[in-house]
Amino acid sequence: MSPSADVRWLDVAAVDVVLSTRARRDLERLDPQTNQRVREALRRLGDEGYGDVVKLAGERDRYRLRIGDWRAEYQYGDPRAIRVIRVRHRREAYRD
Repeated sequence: MSPSADVRWLDVAAVDVVLSTRARRDLERLDPQTNQRVREALRRLGDEGYGDVVKLAGERDRYRLRIGDWRAEYQYGDPRAIRVIRVRHRREAYRD
């Protein structure tokens, strides 16, 4: 069976993207262009399930989304929501 244009091989339902208070503050501190890029990447992750995502080593249920030099750390709050914990520059993202 060959794939056709109207068949979706991976059905990704949209999920809500929820920002923690800390992630919201992180976003507010970014310059407008970077802020927009990060928001678009988070929206794309929630809507399409698309992004440069890696499960964080040593963490049970945490993931990171790479957006250029920026990293958004998140976890699945429930099956229908992604909870963004932090948004940091890559030089700071893996500290703590």
